[in-house]
Amino acid sequence: MTKQYSIAEAKDHFASVVRQAEAGTAVEVTRRGKSVAVILSAEEFERLNPEAPSFRALYSRWRERVQREGWGFAEDAFKNVRDKSPGRRFSW
Repeated sequence: MTKQYSIAEAKDHFASVVRQAEAGTAVEVTRRGKSVAVILSAEEFERLNPEAPSFRALYSRWRERVQREGWGFAEDAFKNVRDKSPGRRFSW
């Protein structure tokens, strides 16, 4: 059995929608009454897409491509980007 929610309803009750999907209920998401997405459990997704590569595999391929093609940034390219200042003063 499929449950149906509008985007706004799914957003407002996202944790519940995910729990329903985890429990095996496909959740259909609609916009103005038209189906735009379906939320499935990871187990069901893997069953339907056994050949789908994992995120880790896709990320590894992307990193290899970046290194092979020399996209111009090194591992430590962003090490000094974060602002290390203590921030503004705040009091209640």
